[in-house]
Amino acid sequence: MKKYFMTLLAVAFLFIGVNSVAAATNLEDATFEFVPNGTEDDGSSIIDYDFFVSGTTFDSSKTYTICFSHSISAEGNCVGSEIVDGKLRAFTSGPTVQNIVETAGKIYVTVKENNTYAVGREVPRYNLLLNRRFNVSFLYQGTLVNPKFGGANGYNGRNYTYKIGKINDISLVNAIRSASTREAKQTAYQALYNYAQTATVQYTKTLPFGSQESVTRYMLDLEEGSYYFAYLSYTDETGTYYGFDGIHLLQAANCNLTEVNLFEPHDNQFRWPCGTRSEGGATIYYGPNGTVVTAEEYANQCSNATPTCGTKNGKWYDKDGNEVTEEAYHESCDPKPTCEIKDGKYYDANGNVVTEEEYKASCAPKCKIEDGKYYDKDGNEVTEEEYHNSCDPKPSCEEKDGKYYDKDGNEIPKEEYDKVCAIPDNPKTGVNLGLGIAFIVVVLGVGIYSIVRKKNRFPQA
Repeated sequence: MKKYFMTLLAVAFLFIGVNSVAAATNLEDATFEFVPNGTEDDGSSIIDYDFFVSGTTFDSSKTYTICFSHSISAEGNCVGSEIVDGKLRAFTSGPTVQNIVETAGKIYVTVKENNTYAVGREVPRYNLLLNRRFNVSFLYQGTLVNPKFGGANGYNGRNYTYKIGKINDISLVNAIRSASTREAKQTAYQALYNYAQTATVQYTKTLPFGSQESVTRYMLDLEEGSYYFAYLSYTDETGTYYGFDGIHLLQAANCNLTEVNLFEPHDNQFRWPCGTRSEGGATIYYGPNGTVVTAEEYANQCSNATPTCGTKNGKWYDKDGNEVTEEAYHESCDPKPTCEIKDGKYYDANGNVVTEEEYKASCAPKCKIEDGKYYDKDGNEVTEEEYHNSCDPKPSCEEKDGKYYDKDGNEIPKEEYDKVCAIPDNPKTGVNLGLGIAFIVVVLGVGIYSIVRKKNRFPQA
């Protein structure tokens, strides 16, 4: 009897326990996203990203674990979380998550509630500004470049490439200067990024991440106060890590002392156009174009000068320093997107809104190998063989570099070339040979007839 009673009691407790378990959190409509936990304005600091799940209700009595993986079916690397303002937050600055972010492949996130897993979901990597994807320092004492995507595996054996060139369009600098929102900064740096793709590159080199070899000590023709771009790229050929690139605005300083430095806008030594800085007790003056000027030139050009691509006393000034409306200011100073699809509109290489076909014609890579893909002379993606046929046509009936080719582009001896490619005796000149012969026959016929008739009229005695 006692045994029977204990069995019933156990079943009752089990029934109570099962019914006391609350339903799992509904994550069907929840938002999964990386969110920066700092400001991107100060380029000297590393911006960490926390991961948030929002748009649903979480139970504070439960434990939530967030797992990151490259596979939707794998548990992945898991970290703890906390409920903040109704949102679930996980810290991602440690190697647990950075290992997933810095390696190649899609990112999937799964939320574990106590010991129950929800369905995994793909999430995008955090979208750092173009000028915040690398930590850079181009100083005479040493150069240091490191990526901001992870770092859990260290940087040994991984390389980056820098390309540095002068900025000859000062409006690009002023556009960055006047950008007050994240969106405006991204647009301004995108314009500089586009500019760097076709601008003259003065210096380029590939170095390992973490290398402190100074590159500016060999840049002997940088101009004091002038602005430069640094296009940085990292492509992992093995496919192990996530590849990315970025752009940085730099200003040359100390060129006259041979201890050349390239400073970023967040550095104290950086000066915008019409700015000043102190050096060794002396004041350095920068004119409207960022170049060093005398104190007198500075006073004439800057103190009473109207700004370019800026505001002064509540008035707007375009890139030429003319006072304009706010609308005209943005039209002049906010760079148009080029070769971009934005808000459903297509922009060609000149920033004009065009059709999709015109966009492809203007922006498609022509006769180019890019990311392992081949594009023909019309910008279409083709096979390697089709690429060479379109972009490297074989010579036809042509002598080239001392070699002879037939009409099909095959190399042949000169004797054979003279036979198959010789100019015919009767080249096509637009004159029909048959008609020419007929004309000659008619002329001869008329002549003979005239002679015969003459003889018949005046017979010999």
